[in-house]
Amino acid sequence: MEKKEPDWRTKHVSLSDQLWYMYQNKIHTDITIYASNGYKSQTYYCHKMILLRLSPVFEKLINGLPQNTDILNMSALRPDLFSLLIKFAYTDQIKLKSIADAAELFNLSKLYDVQRLKTFCLRYVEDNVNSSSVWDVLNFLTELNKKEKSNMIKKIDVVLVGQTGACLESDGFLECKQSSLLHLLKMDCLTLDSELPILYAALRWLQRWNFGAKLTPEKSKELLGPCLAHIRFLSLSAQEFSDNVTSSGLLSDSENLSTLISITTNDDTKAPEWMNKNRSIRTMSQQDPKEQPSTSLADGAFPNKGPKSRVFKKQTPQAKPRPFGNQKFAKKSFSKSCENLEVPQLTIKFRKFDSVKAEGKWNISTAQFAFDRDIFIGAVLMSLVTESAKGPATDHLRVRISEWKGPQLAVADFSKISLPSKSILNMPVGLKGGTDYVAVIYTLPTFPLVGVKRMEIDCNDGSLKICL
Repeated sequence: MEKKEPDWRTKHVSLSDQLWYMYQNKIHTDITIYASNGYKSQTYYCHKMILLRLSPVFEKLINGLPQNTDILNMSALRPDLFSLLIKFAYTDQIKLKSIADAAELFNLSKLYDVQRLKTFCLRYVEDNVNSSSVWDVLNFLTELNKKEKSNMIKKIDVVLVGQTGACLESDGFLECKQSSLLHLLKMDCLTLDSELPILYAALRWLQRWNFGAKLTPEKSKELLGPCLAHIRFLSLSAQEFSDNVTSSGLLSDSENLSTLISITTNDDTKAPEWMNKNRSIRTMSQQDPKEQPSTSLADGAFPNKGPKSRVFKKQTPQAKPRPFGNQKFAKKSFSKSCENLEVPQLTIKFRKFDSVKAEGKWNISTAQFAFDRDIFIGAVLMSLVTESAKGPATDHLRVRISEWKGPQLAVADFSKISLPSKSILNMPVGLKGGTDYVAVIYTLPTFPLVGVKRMEIDCNDGSLKICL
């Protein structure tokens, strides 16, 4: 007796399984679709009812077919992507393998008004933003509406901020659009301790889009466009700029010279007019008061002759430092943080340094200091002590307080400030115990004969006092 094959309706129980089986086995199909992109083509035997259910665009295409014609030609389509669209029409399921495929399928679903598939692709992209895919996602932004773009940018920025180095080293970076690179360069907070990784990445990107040819300033400006004005050249030290920019073909000789002058003199007016005047370091720790004070500015490196800092054993603070960075609440935070608070021990590493005209540009005086434990400073009191009653003019003096990081001075708290003979700087700052800091007092190069003879630092009741 011949064995009877089980009915396919019994084997495929769910509606989606049954419909997909009917498609695969061409059971009562009533329309033929030819899809081609000029290189590959594929034929699909489908059911009109399923396509009508999929979207109003397919309904219009089917209704517009000539009488007694059941053939639909569709061009400029990747057959493999159209296969995914067809499977989604029959099963409401789809399996994506990459952001690039999701982006193309998203565009296809927009073209044919398949809203459910469009939402699915968007969700897939949002859930798969990482350091390897972030550049594909940035390139994808141009296809989104305002609301979709806003949600996607939040996902992108989390990855760019938290994994900046990995993003810049990923293969997708070199293929990103100019608009994607610009998005990164406009960001203030990244996981970087200098602008050098940004500079290296921009040069690699330029070499890729210049197809390995030698870069010229004209070609660099053409390829980078608005991106060039968002690279923070002035946050580099003179040595970093000389080693990495001057011979790169990024800027012209005159721009290299004027930028170097601006870096060494801290004078923004010397830099090219188009150049970004922001000297701050793009650092994620600007948002984390446990790691670094809230204001992070880099005004270039200054020469110093202080000894190497020795390591201080960090002691447990007797009182938890107050958060800092919000100047509106500086006085309140300061007063509360200093209640019944024993002032930490201030250790002077290098108390004074006779003024010198470093490289013919600066008169500098430094003092290196550290505290035995964390402290919140609510005010910095500056006072000029002179032998004469009248005293010299002080509008040429500038002060910076920096965390000591090897041969460079990384500015942590203060940018250039003009000092009267006495000044209270209400700029709250948290200083970490066991960390060396350097106070730098310097004069403008237009005052070559006036220097700072001596500088001392003292700490009293939560205030940092600097006497000149």
